[in-house]
Amino acid sequence: MSDIDLQPLVDADSDRLMAGKKREEPKPRPPPSPGTLHRRLFVGGTDDSSSMQDLFGENDEDDWEKPENRCGCGCCHPDCCQCCASPKLFAVIWAIVCVLINTTIGYRVGILATIEKTFDMESKYTGIMYGGHDAGYLIMVLLVSYYGGKQGAHRPKWIAYGTMLIGISCVIFALPYFFMPRHVIEEGEEEIVCTPGKAQNTTDVENCKHAHSMNLFWYVMLTVATFMMGIGGAPALPLGTTYIDDHVTKESSPLYIGLALVLPNTGNALGLIFSSFVLRYYVDFLFISPSKIGIDSSDDRWIGAWWLGFLPLAAAFFFFSLPLCLFPKKMKKPHEVGLKETSRILPSLAERQYLADKGLFTTLGCLFSNSVYVLILLGIFVISAVTNGFSMYIPKYLEIQFSITKANASALIGIVVLPATLLGTLSSGVLMRLCKVSGRNSIQLLAWLFLVVAMAIIPGMFLYCEPVPIAGIMTEYGATASQSGRQPLPHANLQAECNKDCVCPREFSPVCGPDKIMYFNQCFAGCKDSLKTKYKDVMLYTDCSCIPPGKMKVRKEHYTGSVATNDCNSLGQCNNFIFLMIVLLVVAFVSFFAFTPIITAVLRVVKKDESTLATGMIQFAIKAIGAAAPFLFGMAMDFTCIYFSNYCDAQGACLVYDIDWNRYLMLGIVTLGTLLGSILLFCAYIIHRSYREE
Repeated sequence: MSDIDLQPLVDADSDRLMAGKKREEPKPRPPPSPGTLHRRLFVGGTDDSSSMQDLFGENDEDDWEKPENRCGCGCCHPDCCQCCASPKLFAVIWAIVCVLINTTIGYRVGILATIEKTFDMESKYTGIMYGGHDAGYLIMVLLVSYYGGKQGAHRPKWIAYGTMLIGISCVIFALPYFFMPRHVIEEGEEEIVCTPGKAQNTTDVENCKHAHSMNLFWYVMLTVATFMMGIGGAPALPLGTTYIDDHVTKESSPLYIGLALVLPNTGNALGLIFSSFVLRYYVDFLFISPSKIGIDSSDDRWIGAWWLGFLPLAAAFFFFSLPLCLFPKKMKKPHEVGLKETSRILPSLAERQYLADKGLFTTLGCLFSNSVYVLILLGIFVISAVTNGFSMYIPKYLEIQFSITKANASALIGIVVLPATLLGTLSSGVLMRLCKVSGRNSIQLLAWLFLVVAMAIIPGMFLYCEPVPIAGIMTEYGATASQSGRQPLPHANLQAECNKDCVCPREFSPVCGPDKIMYFNQCFAGCKDSLKTKYKDVMLYTDCSCIPPGKMKVRKEHYTGSVATNDCNSLGQCNNFIFLMIVLLVVAFVSFFAFTPIITAVLRVVKKDESTLATGMIQFAIKAIGAAAPFLFGMAMDFTCIYFSNYCDAQGACLVYDIDWNRYLMLGIVTLGTLLGSILLFCAYIIHRSYREE
């Protein structure tokens, strides 16, 4: 879910590793080679020559009077604005942009189930759509790191243009709402009951086909917008981190690096919480009040205002992209104190250039001949596949298993993830520094951490709320709740003897009666009449031929007979989700805690000249699987569906899930994947230990 980049840590760590080593005399700068491409491609910084020039002050003072090196835009670079050319000010704006990028990612996760319902699509298609973000990022980050890392590149403007592109993508994401037909439920629609002999209107079929084709058009547009978001987010971390690192002292650099690690991760949780807020508004709240048509957020017909959050997000991206455009291409760097610091940096630059000239493919060959590194890479790859894929569907999983509204599900996940993100990342860095954990012990720590995650997920397989059986799908008409199980019928059939004379709409608007059975809608329950209650959002349906007579309590009122109501909130709910939240808190904390040990382990098992490419390959693997994992988990989600919507003979969004299959399959995949990753890491630790013993 996060766009955190492992790469910015490499330069600082490499300097520390080589600080005390005997170094060779600086060698003359050779012609460009594949190694130069390797360094530029994965580091994303400026050429070493420019850094040495800055170090000795070889840049003429007139160089700072050039327009590109002064704050401003176009031909306007007033002296009064030059005080803003500060790394601290840039860091603040850049950090806000990074948080906004991940907030957008978290927001899209929070509205995923609503998007499926709005456009009537299966989960595998939303998986493809959401995977487009990582695909766009993966393609663009390589180009950005190379071209944006050249000496003449204006890195703040690159970041600003990417930020603007995300703003445009947010606007595109909200556009369908303004062109689609309104979702307004007409007053009296809830009174539609069984009318013998009623036939479907041909015009409705034609309208349905038109709506289906439009949904496909909007789906393609949203997928393109998601891809553009990935492209726009690519420059922020690699170029922003190196830009700051080039303009602050070495002592200050770790503070900014830590800022790059911690702050963006909080955006995911903030996005989820933000989505829970907007989903409490009806999608068409601008045109009609939900209270007038008798529905609220607990109603299955409710569609939250999924589009609303993209507008302030777009405004924020456009707003913060403007000051980024005003920063100069380079700023004056504070002078390092003393000749000792100079002698420390100069050999480091020369050695890095010499080591980089080994060549990209030669270094790759060395990396993949390192069995310890390969096992770590495979372990992280498998674990990222299952955790990133499942994280997209966690709010929907809560909705299925615990009958929680979409807004509440997003809020719960956001509240859990936010403290886990901060505590996990910060405590990991502190512990690794205080305990001075070695590379070998980092691998062992990772293996145990993910084993704990796998074991923590297993109890989650037994946490759920007893589902309400649906007549014709999970139980036969006429059966009682005690006679019904959680297993679906071999063949779903909403038509029965009791409603054979009714031609009912296929809109999923469940009602329930005294028998504790849920019916697809009041028409399939055979209800002939409807009554309004004193509660605006509660309807009572009477003379229901499919419901046996009995007594039923609707809030504080009691009714008797073959009656049904749309107020079924009390059925299928329980407090077991609290225990699952505890499980998710542990899993999220451990996952974020593992971030620093991953970097430490990788840097310690490869040679110094391979560390840049080694961490780059880890990041590449995480993003590559991030593009495919949502689709795979979307297919798994659809596999557990027992009843899809069906309009114009086209399969749409899932309406009813087999909660047992859903729980075992989704959590089972995560458990097995995490366990496999842990085993691979244990193997890496054993092999690494055997090398040290030899």
